[in-house]
Amino acid sequence: MSDEITLIKARVDIIDLIGSYVQIKRSGRNFVACCPFHQEKSPSFTIFQDSQSFKCFGCQKGGDIFTFVMDHEGLSFPEAMEHLAREAGVELKPRQPRNPGQPNKEKAWKKALNLAGHFFRERFNSEEGAQARAYLEARGFNDETLDLYKVGYAPDSFDAFLKHARSKGVPDDDLLQMGLIKKSDSGRIFDFFRNRVIFPVRNPQGQVIAFGGRVLDGSEPKYLNSPETPLFSKTRTLFNFHQARSQIKDFGFFLMMEGYTDVMMAEQAGVGPAVATLGTAMTEEHVRMLKRHQAPLYLVYDADQAGRRAMDRALPFVIKYGVETRVLALPDGQDPCDFLLKAKDPSSEWKACMIESKDAFVSKVEHLIQDKGNSSNEQKLSIAKIMLDDLKPNRDQLRESVYLDSLSTLLGIDRQSLGMSRKQEEETLQTKLPKAKPRDYPRNDAFFLLSICLQQKNYRSNLEELPHLPKDTTAPGKVLLNWLQFNEDLEVDQAHPLFMETLTAAERTLFLDALSEAESLPLGETLKQLFQEKVEQWVHLKETPEDLNTQLEKAVNEGDKERQQEIWQKIVESRR
Repeated sequence: MSDEITLIKARVDIIDLIGSYVQIKRSGRNFVACCPFHQEKSPSFTIFQDSQSFKCFGCQKGGDIFTFVMDHEGLSFPEAMEHLAREAGVELKPRQPRNPGQPNKEKAWKKALNLAGHFFRERFNSEEGAQARAYLEARGFNDETLDLYKVGYAPDSFDAFLKHARSKGVPDDDLLQMGLIKKSDSGRIFDFFRNRVIFPVRNPQGQVIAFGGRVLDGSEPKYLNSPETPLFSKTRTLFNFHQARSQIKDFGFFLMMEGYTDVMMAEQAGVGPAVATLGTAMTEEHVRMLKRHQAPLYLVYDADQAGRRAMDRALPFVIKYGVETRVLALPDGQDPCDFLLKAKDPSSEWKACMIESKDAFVSKVEHLIQDKGNSSNEQKLSIAKIMLDDLKPNRDQLRESVYLDSLSTLLGIDRQSLGMSRKQEEETLQTKLPKAKPRDYPRNDAFFLLSICLQQKNYRSNLEELPHLPKDTTAPGKVLLNWLQFNEDLEVDQAHPLFMETLTAAERTLFLDALSEAESLPLGETLKQLFQEKVEQWVHLKETPEDLNTQLEKAVNEGDKERQQEIWQKIVESRR
């Protein structure tokens, strides 16, 4: 694996990689940008060309190309490695299961999903799929679009897919785990999707993880999505996100729609990268996915009450993450699919609607005025309280000021009064929150020492000065020490990503802090002296209570009062 990492790093320049996500600017030998991981006005995010690493001095995130992709795309290390390998044209060797004694379930699950996708697609193109093809043709879809999305058809059969999967040797348990079949209370097994147009749902890497189906006979439910599985969560998945995010550089915005066919028609008409939620309202996780791409979001929902509620519920999330969000209203309450199909010039007519779109905050206020009225003081106060609640997650004071200006104008309430009310709410909230505990790094010395050893080869020999790790040392520290002991020539850029995936978020921050501190230390006697001091301090303070208790018991048995006092002092210090 280390050879593959080295090859990927040789082919993927961190400047080009991060530059494809955010706008960067040269600063001496390095590059700077506004951090893609937190809201800021002045750039504190630095990309170091020589070391092929990055560091944000605002939120303290840092790392290499692997950690950037992991954090930005929300991927595990193996997924980030696969992503970068595709970018670099590097062929990865098949990964061995982490526990060789157990089958690689994820691989088996993906095999079952791919088999289902091919089965549905074949049935769609067969005589059985005539009704499904006719339905989509009537909706205006061409063959190119249907092929791009691999639209399929689930036959009107109790167990057509089940029989097919069994003939291919796929265990029923894998099909059940992926929601492709169901088991009744009586134990009878049958296909989950029957007589439906099938839309494959993919993860950000373009792999099939679920399916959505639309009925063809008018039965209920009209739309049916796969159940939650180990690979699929509705709250963290957006239909077509894998394709939409690759189009952001060309269009500069996202379109959020309600259904599969709306998204597909937006793609066919070429009006912009569109995504849709899957049977759920837009969640905070959905907004975080979109936020990473630093692009405005246009909400294109149906004009009915359900569509308006969906837009209104999303507002606190887009405010929290500072996503510029606008509401795009189509004429006569049309849905996007019908509007684009009927439009004589879809591109220009869609652009005209985008120009007429309204800020999501303003749109919600107008909806509330329409619903509640705005003639009495109580009506105004009711709306103001709702909108001030939506502003609670806000992190951008300048944006909040603009929102309060709009709210004041629309409701006819004094701007200063709104600001004071918002400030009072914030102060009340702060008094209710538990006071933050001081940052505590009980094992920072261990991480720090190991980070120095990782960063500087000439300090590998000093590992011998660490007789043992404390018994309460976290697993990542043990893993890192083990690698360093058995890989004396291991470079920092090889070791770093290999164990990052084993860290929790808190441990990752801890390690990156220690690694950054080690990177910034001067070479020579100063570093050597500091290293020695840390070793002595660590070994002295990190003796485990079990070791100290054993020593104390021995001193008591020997009647050594002076030794007893010395050990007792260590026990007291270890508890601080």
